[in-house]
Amino acid sequence: DVIEPALNPIVLLFTAAVSMLTGVLSGIVPAIRASAASPNMVLKSGDRAAPATPGGRFRAGLVALQIALAVVLGTCGLLMLRSLVNRQQVDLGFEPRGGVRAEIALAPERYADPATINTGAESIVQTLQRQSGVVAAGASTWALPTPAGAQRQLSVPAADGTVLPRSISRAVDAVTPDFFAALGVPLRTGRTFTEADKHGGAAVAIINEELAQRLWPGASPLGQSLRLG
Repeated sequence: DVIEPALNPIVLLFTAAVSMLTGVLSGIVPAIRASAASPNMVLKSGDRAAPATPGGRFRAGLVALQIALAVVLGTCGLLMLRSLVNRQQVDLGFEPRGGVRAEIALAPERYADPATINTGAESIVQTLQRQSGVVAAGASTWALPTPAGAQRQLSVPAADGTVLPRSISRAVDAVTPDFFAALGVPLRTGRTFTEADKHGGAAVAIINEELAQRLWPGASPLGQSLRLG
């Protein structure tokens, strides 16, 4: 998905016109009331306090309400601006600039078995890699689908079956060798997948730093065994 936000001149002009029209309509009634008052009477009554009337109290209440709403809107606007600034400084763990993401659904009548699905996915990735301007291309899919709300259990056999708490969310995906290169995700230690890590090869996995710290605190996860389910 490519998202390129830009100002739309038509929408901008429409918004400006609505804003000006709202200001004009809001000021018509007070202007008509002010034009009906006699200047001499206004000047003569300027040195004495006007008696409180129900209409005056109502207008004063509206002014107070407008000020309160303006303060709330201004505060919310500042908080939203601050959130946007903070979001720009968050380390996402990958490089989104220059990347394009797309979701592909293979037709079940054409891709009916796992071998055909794998061949089709590899063909798509290889075609993308041959395109000019493409640095890397990769694909991912759910490796071990689970029912809604369910989670795969992760445990360490060498540590007396230490289990990752269920309160920690987890996901297991199957990816192609250049998936992390396409995302711009740096590899901290170990190696990425290769073509040898396909069906029939050794069972290997790439995990993130948080999982490594949870299951092997203070130790290297390289060469360790992880059990799924």
